[in-house]
Amino acid sequence: MIGCVPYLNARPLIHGIPSAEVLLDVPSRLARDFAAGGLDAALLPVFAVLQAGGGRLVDGVAIACLGEVRSVLVVGPEPLAVSGAVYEDPSSVCSNALLRVLAAEFLSGGIRVVAGPPPEGAARVVIGDPALEIQKSPKGHFITDLGEFWFEQTGLPFVFAAWQLSDATPVDGSLADRLRDAAAAGQCARKEIAAGEPDPEQALDYLTRHIRYTLGREEKAALRLFIELARQHGILKADPKIRWE
Repeated sequence: MIGCVPYLNARPLIHGIPSAEVLLDVPSRLARDFAAGGLDAALLPVFAVLQAGGGRLVDGVAIACLGEVRSVLVVGPEPLAVSGAVYEDPSSVCSNALLRVLAAEFLSGGIRVVAGPPPEGAARVVIGDPALEIQKSPKGHFITDLGEFWFEQTGLPFVFAAWQLSDATPVDGSLADRLRDAAAAGQCARKEIAAGEPDPEQALDYLTRHIRYTLGREEKAALRLFIELARQHGILKADPKIRWE
């Protein structure tokens, strides 16, 4: 069984894989189920992989961005730098950690990132399809795109999620190759995937201009920097070891 998030941005990665072989769930629960041994592979938040000490990642495929990502936001009544408390998204792992790193490294401790349900009107992290919906009608909220913020500060892409293989998966490359093939097919089918959305034009723009599905030299450099900053600020305790397959 393969675990994947139910968001639009992940659909090109599982294109052509029978639905009976795919468990769809939010990132935080996927990470839990994978850790419990219930999945052969899962599209996991990179921070969950790092917290667990690393592991076997499929080379070449990720959910990443270079600049504005549109589906990882902080939404609040004031600009981010003066927001005070910002509440985490309980369904997220990596986006919450990204905000903590950005706050510690680039905002001089000007905000507090808080777990738990946000009070009415409080600044909060919003991810996935709900983040795309919010931007259709922002209603006077201040919106900070965390992919864009990271790029402005580092000049690098950001990797949100990657395929991790379980230790029980055979080391013959067959599952990794299958996931790479599905991603290649899905990128060719983005117009078809977007056509099934309520706003096909917006969906296609998002899938082609804002989401990167490659995991190459730049993305690995960004991952190394994220690890360095997260460890430096005590956000990541582990010293993760990644094996690319």
